[in-house]
Amino acid sequence: MKLTKKAYEEHLNELYGVTTERWGNGRYGASSRPYGTYFRNADPEKFNIEYEDWCEQHRSSNPT
Repeated sequence: MKLTKKAYEEHLNELYGVTTERWGNGRYGASSRPYGTYFRNADPEKFNIEYEDWCEQHRSSNPT
């Protein structure tokens, strides 16, 4: 898995049961980002992992 911002968003969406198919891309505005990004911003306590921390976790768990 490449450690991209998109992979990070998709991973969080899978963790919390938010899929891009379920919500449709761009349905909640002009953005093409999945709804999960807004869901995460709305509940920072639950969705509290930052992109940099996520990269660190994945680097240590799958050394390439």
